Amino acid sequence: MFEGETYDARKEIPGWDRPGFDDKNWAAIDTGTSIKPLIEAYPGVPVRPTQELPTAKLTEPKPDTYVFDLGQNFSGWIRLKVKGKAGDKVNMQFAEMLNADG
Repeated sequence: MFEGETYDARKEIPGWDRPGFDDKNWAAIDTGTSIKPLIEAYPGVPVRPTQELPTAKLTEPKPDTYVFDLGQNFSGWIRLKVKGKAGDKVNMQFAEMLNADG
């Protein structure tokens, strides 16, 4: 996610991701049937989970700013549990390198 994502859990519709959810009021999507693209399998090795990485080092370079260093570069997803009140914001930024200033 180079440009980031904004997600507000307060706006999530209960059950939207479950079988049988009534989505009749949702806008229809364009399935792309008017376009006939050439679809080919990716020729490389598939990306799939192979391990879970714990945080190697946790620092707080300034108040309320935390750096979770995994100790290596990776491709994957973040699982983060936080506590707060409705409307609180969590800003996550990802980087390839950790500079001296944190």
